[in-house]
Amino acid sequence: MLIRILSLIVLIMSIATVASSQKQPTPYPDAVLMYPEQENTLLSKDSYETVKSFYSKEAGSPRTEDGDASSGNFAFFMYKRSLPDDLGVSISSGRGRSTVTGDIFNRLKGFEVQGIITNDQLMEIKEEYSFLKNCYYAYKPDDKGVLTPEDRIIFRKYEKKTGLGWTEPVNQDEIMRQIEALMSSGRVAEGLELAQKMKDDMSRGMEIRSNEEAVKMWIKCLDEISEKAYKTMIIISM
Repeated sequence: MLIRILSLIVLIMSIATVASSQKQPTPYPDAVLMYPEQENTLLSKDSYETVKSFYSKEAGSPRTEDGDASSGNFAFFMYKRSLPDDLGVSISSGRGRSTVTGDIFNRLKGFEVQGIITNDQLMEIKEEYSFLKNCYYAYKPDDKGVLTPEDRIIFRKYEKKTGLGWTEPVNQDEIMRQIEALMSSGRVAEGLELAQKMKDDMSRGMEIRSNEEAVKMWIKCLDEISEKAYKTMIIISM
């Protein structure tokens, strides 16, 4: 019995020694958090190959790797064997699924139909900015405090400039509730002012949407989104 106990103690100590010697993954330099206060999911503007090289130097070749330029890339670096899943670092690139770029292209398609831009111009814009749909974006609180991808927040800002933001049912309902609340509380002047602002913004938006300035505006929006786009996502599971 004593021998078995001693053997068990030795086994436990050896396991503890191995576990304590396991190298912890290094957070990728200059990466940002994808979600506030969630430190295991990071985003980097560096390419997949650059991030892969960084973790290869630290942990050796990826345990698994798949993908290509068209479907995106994925690699997993194992730092510790565990059940049910091994622990380590996963990196991926080109596998974001943003719909914002498509929404903007739809707006630009409308300008093509109106004859404001040609099909060739539209194709050039798509060719330059299509990569954005497969990028990753950090989540930030929107004006209502809801965590939202930064590209969507930027898109909404430009929607308001065109007056289209007011046409969304959820926005119309919210504004009408605000107007009614102001009116019912006796703040009639403020209620009328808010209603007039909505009307003016929609009228100004209609004017913007009927000339080349709107095209320039949406390209500016795409450029702003590009500044917030990240090429590679890093997930550390330890």
